Amino acid sequence: MEGKGGGGSKQNPGKNHDVPVTKGELSNEIIKIMSEHMPTILAQSQETFRKAEEPRKAAEEAEKKKKANEDAERRRKAMEDKRAAEEQERKRKAEQDRKNEEDAERLRNEESEKRRNEEAQRDGCSYKSFLKCKPNEFHGESDPLIVTNWLKEIEDIFKISECSPRKRVNYASHSLKGEARHWWNMIKIARGNEVVSAMTCEQFEELVMENYCPQGLMDKLEEEFLKQQQMT
Repeated sequence: MEGKGGGGSKQNPGKNHDVPVTKGELSNEIIKIMSEHMPTILAQSQETFRKAEEPRKAAEEAEKKKKANEDAERRRKAMEDKRAAEEQERKRKAEQDRKNEEDAERLRNEESEKRRNEEAQRDGCSYKSFLKCKPNEFHGESDPLIVTNWLKEIEDIFKISECSPRKRVNYASHSLKGEARHWWNMIKIARGNEVVSAMTCEQFEELVMENYCPQGLMDKLEEEFLKQQQMT
């Protein structure tokens, strides 16, 4: 038999008929049952949730680790690219500096060659051109004929090669060999390079004649020559 309250009924052990159950009693009964079983249910729910969360957390941790490794790899690659770019730039700059130095050296050489050519043109001929005329060497023979012939030959070469007067002593002195070269070195030491460099070709010839054809010897040779002329 149902009670009007709709709360159901309960059986009275002392009587053989249903006893109406109120909503409050039903609620208390439910609360009692839940209180008895809730810890177990809650623990089971927590365990189920924990087990369900473990794969997700593991996946998240793996994803974080993967992302961290990828970030570290990107940073490492970026550093390597930066170092490679810096090394490439250093090599490029070094190569450019080398080329610039080569260009500067080439320009210096060209300018130096240009100046030498201009000087050679002003001087009439270069030493190389002078040597092409094959001047004889003078070794310091005290023979007036040899000395005068050598000086005359050198003078003729100067005219042929159109050698500048300021280069003539320098060119002629390079044809002095042996004892004559030693004598000329002593002249340069005694008088100084500046004086020798400013010496004219006529002064050079006078020095050669004074040393290898002294006036006394020339006078004697002239006297002998005149005697031979008279005898003939």
